Amino acid sequence: MANLDYQGPPDKLAEAINEFFVSVSSHMPKVDPAILVELTDDYSCEFWIDPIEVENYLARINISKASGPDGIPSWLLRDVAPYLCQPLAAIFNASIREGYMPPIWKSAEVVPVPKIPRPRSIQTDLHPISLLPCVAKVFESTIG
Repeated sequence: MANLDYQGPPDKLAEAINEFFVSVSSHMPKVDPAILVELTDDYSCEFWIDPIEVENYLARINISKASGPDGIPSWLLRDVAPYLCQPLAAIFNASIREGYMPPIWKSAEVVPVPKIPRPRSIQTDLHPISLLPCVAKVFESTIG
C-alpha cells in the first residue's frame, strides 16, 4: 500500500480507505423500522431448522477462510460440529421465531484488497472484501 497516491499522514490511511468504502453507499436511505409493523404474518414455522442440517453445514465449512468479527475460527466450528449443532439449531430457530438477529451476525470486517500489484488510488485500485461471522453464514445457508 506504500504506492498509493495518498496525501495525508500515514496513520490516517486506514481511515481514508474506510471513508471511501462507506461513501459508496452513503446516498442510500436507511431502512425505516416502522415498516416492520406492517409485517404481521408469522412464517417462522416454514423455517424450522433441524440440528442435522446445521451439523452438515458446519462439517462443510471452508477452513481456509479467515474468521470474521466474532473471532471464531472456522476449523473450530467444523471440528466440534456434532456438539454445536443442537445449541446452534435452537438459537437459529429462536432467531427466526423472535425475528431477531444478533448484531454480531450482521457485522463484517472490511479488508481493502489491491486490484493491481502496486495500487496508487484508494478509489480505483482497492476493493473491499467483507469477512463475515462463520455462524452467520451457516445460519444464512440453513434458511437460504
